[in-house]
Amino acid sequence: NTTDTNPLSNTGFEALPLSTNWFGITGGSVTQDLTQHYVGLASGKVVTTTSLGSGIAQSYALAGSTQYTLSFYAKLDAASLPLTSLQAGYSSNGTAGGEIDCTLNSSIVLSTGWARYVCTFTTVASPTTPYVYIQHNDANIATFYVDAVQLDTGSFATPYGSGQISLNANINSPVNFQESANST
Repeated sequence: NTTDTNPLSNTGFEALPLSTNWFGITGGSVTQDLTQHYVGLASGKVVTTTSLGSGIAQSYALAGSTQYTLSFYAKLDAASLPLTSLQAGYSSNGTAGGEIDCTLNSSIVLSTGWARYVCTFTTVASPTTPYVYIQHNDANIATFYVDAVQLDTGSFATPYGSGQISLNANINSPVNFQESANST
């Protein structure tokens, strides 16, 4: 029995086409990458443009006047220009003009390992066609990887997981549990 509490879809970038759930904003693009991943077998490879606010987004029907916590893991491509202006947040009306940034725990993305980025926001009373986004805010073209995107209701980021597993039986054979990647 499994239960998924994350309302966003394809948050590990495992399923194709990505365009079913994810889309580029302000010239940004996202493709599936099988060489870099925090969990699972893939991540989203994000390529930004020189436009401010270039990145990726996913539409989701956010409730009005509700607090959410957005979290994700990111890693800079080793060949990329530095990324020191990472932003995340939501759009209240489905346009760049309606974007409201939340304060991330860090705006710097490093190439030396995966790091978790977290921010909390409260929606306006009546959001229309909203989306959540991950983007940069400078004129450099950057390439970075995103994985394990999660949206929680409230002010706390829960541990990322594809869901919860409930076993209603005994395990009668040896079993190993192991992380697929180490975030450093």
